[in-house]
Amino acid sequence: MLRPTRILPAIVAFCLFSAAADHDAQSPSILLDINPGSSSSLPARFVNVLGTTYFTAASPGFGHALWKTDGTPAGTKMVKDMYPGPKGGVQPRELTPLGNLLICIGDDGINGGELWRSDGTTSGTRMILNINPGNQGRPIYMDPPTGLTYFKNRVYFSARDGIHGRELWSTDGTANGTSMVKDIRPGGNTSDSMPSYLTVVGDTLYFFANDITHGWELWKTDGTGIGTTLVKDVWPGPEPTFMTHNNYPFNTGALGKMLIFAAPNPTYGYELWKSDGTTPGTTLLKDITTGTGNSYFYRNLTQAGGLVFFSANDGMVGLELWCSDGTTKGTRLVKDIHSGSGNANPGNMAVFGSTVVFGADDGVNGSELWKSDGTPAGTVMVKQIRPGSTGSMKYYNIAKVGSRYAYFSADDGSRGTELWRTDGTAAGTTLFQDLAVGYAGSYPDNLTHSGGRIIFRAQDSAHGQEPRVVFPGATAQVHGEAHSLPGVSPGLTATDPVLGQTFTISGVAAKPSSPISLVIGYPGPPLLFPNGCRVYINLALPFGLLKEVRVPSTTWSHPVFLPNIPGLTGYSFALQAAQLLPGTSLGFDTTPAVIMTAGY
Repeated sequence: MLRPTRILPAIVAFCLFSAAADHDAQSPSILLDINPGSSSSLPARFVNVLGTTYFTAASPGFGHALWKTDGTPAGTKMVKDMYPGPKGGVQPRELTPLGNLLICIGDDGINGGELWRSDGTTSGTRMILNINPGNQGRPIYMDPPTGLTYFKNRVYFSARDGIHGRELWSTDGTANGTSMVKDIRPGGNTSDSMPSYLTVVGDTLYFFANDITHGWELWKTDGTGIGTTLVKDVWPGPEPTFMTHNNYPFNTGALGKMLIFAAPNPTYGYELWKSDGTTPGTTLLKDITTGTGNSYFYRNLTQAGGLVFFSANDGMVGLELWCSDGTTKGTRLVKDIHSGSGNANPGNMAVFGSTVVFGADDGVNGSELWKSDGTPAGTVMVKQIRPGSTGSMKYYNIAKVGSRYAYFSADDGSRGTELWRTDGTAAGTTLFQDLAVGYAGSYPDNLTHSGGRIIFRAQDSAHGQEPRVVFPGATAQVHGEAHSLPGVSPGLTATDPVLGQTFTISGVAAKPSSPISLVIGYPGPPLLFPNGCRVYINLALPFGLLKEVRVPSTTWSHPVFLPNIPGLTGYSFALQAAQLLPGTSLGFDTTPAVIMTAGY
């Protein structure tokens, strides 16, 4: 058994750990009163890009614009007013990370909604390509690119260029690297395949599109035109229109390397399906509401352990918690939380190992925090935060931060809706911050883990709704992606690095027995090697070997002791594993990185 390794000596740790602002877990702060006074800047669309949080907000003199923050008031700044003037439209949209860049949809008031990029500077924030020149002057909400999804170091999306209709495109963040992947439905500008519900599962990007012959069906792509193919005609023939399908959304999720999705079929109605990317491997998972009746699903398919959890209505017990192991027999109702035909309405889910926590209404206590391990006995209310039948959780915005806690908003009946956190136990479910003292409530939402902080929006009577920050203590955050080899995708995770305690680094190796090097250093923009390996540690700054390990199997773990040095609180570092692989193009392979922030 591997023994805990003492992390680098204190002096080396101080050199390696990237500097961060002082944190006080009990003192949340408004990052900036963007719209001064009690008026609100309406911050929204928060996204983490290498520790920088981008978001949209409205300020006097500029209207809605792109903003960023490093988690400090001084580092909270407007990046660019894409649509100059105080009446700028609601923009940008679909903020999506791509390496050290932000990709989004913006509108400059001249070209309409188009694809933009930002490196965090005003001059580096610009339109990538005027994909649809005929869209000049049309507002951002009229026919812009949509569905931005990161996959294999590119961003994929649906767009219309005025020639081919709406088809699947991708970009690497440059004009020359932005192109249509495939013209799925050939024809003119109105001949649209409408790619939608883009979902990444392993090394495959799934989506739904209409080639007119088969109607709206499941497709997949490896990023090339020749590798973009129909998976299966689930509803044989050119079935009803896209508007019909809007009534039955193609809810999607992953279970291992399998796609789980909800789709309509004339024989079974709207039910749950699975796919391994092949035609014979795309089958009905279960006819939950037997016959042609429809089951109804929310977009909350969440994988925990070897199960995918979701909410569904079988027509008898209402909208309740279900799970599946990928087999028909193993797709089952977990528990009738709201007994009878009432709806428990299980909400957004956060994962603790093989357990999910979520909001649900049992019909007696109102909407409260629940958890489930997939068994009836293991599906219980975590805590009744608000006594009585009203319930504390009107808004199911739960966000997992690090390995120990999930954060959510709740109203205990005396403080209004405020920021809470849970470790999945009753004792560990507590009020984290009362941001708007009194009963009014601050209504925190858009919770985003970025740079070891939680960036979010909340309101109070003095400032309105503005961006806020809290330091949650020690956190570990998986960052980036592995270089996948045939049959294996190297992995890396870690528990939160709590000062004075041992945290555990765990991984999946590409090959047993071959040496694995654990490297520690500054987080940096991804460095892409020709063979597809990515390095997320900044090689231009000090970095070092934490440990070399050898493991007899593909799964491994390694304990590391972190000294109890209070001055390290809030400092961040990056961990990444590389494995020697003789005979491959570069002789090594890489995992994702883990961005770790020390604390208590």
